[in-house]
Amino acid sequence: MYYSSGNFEAFARPRKPEGVDDKSAYFVDSGLVGLVATEMVKWLANRFIF
Repeated sequence: MYYSSGNFEAFARPRKPEGVDDKSAYFVDSGLVGLVATEMVKWLANRFIF
């Protein structure tokens, strides 16, 4: 990540939407593709959204 003076975007974090902790999502798939997709979504959610 690039840091410089006045780089607000580097430190800004969006707020969680209301009730997001009570929701869940499921991938209906079989095998390795579904597992990889689920883990990728978890990783992206932890890295970029929250």
